Amino acid sequence: MRLYFSIGELVEIEFQNNKWGAKVLEDISSKLQQEVSGLRGFSAENIKKMRRFFNKWNISPSIRSSLTTKLENKENAISSTLSNQLSEVDLKVFLSISFSKHFEILSIGDDKAKWYYIHKTAQNFWSVRHLRTEIKNQSHLQNETTQ
Repeated sequence: MRLYFSIGELVEIEFQNNKWGAKVLEDISSKLQQEVSGLRGFSAENIKKMRRFFNKWNISPSIRSSLTTKLENKENAISSTLSNQLSEVDLKVFLSISFSKHFEILSIGDDKAKWYYIHKTAQNFWSVRHLRTEIKNQSHLQNETTQ
């Protein structure tokens, strides 16, 4: 997650500073794949997804602060003492699910619902397919009525 967040941040900075177009991502992807044979997961489409992932969670101070702290700390210790950061449990849960699952969760508008699916996915080891079904069925709304 940290790698994808960092790549998304770098790409976003370049888009803002250099007014990049979408074609640049295809060029970067192609060059990466030429330089590192067998490199997977860095297609132009995935790099776009990394940028979207960064942009979504960058506006959330708790995620931004927690991931930045974790990136900057060489021992990868989680600093949960600041009030605007996530609890250690929330950050571990956030980092425990795959990027493809996070990307599915990004389609949800409500942050409370996003956290519901993040926690349930981690807790129940949902596959991407199952997560899609839960999102489609709006299981977060069913959960609210039972509480």
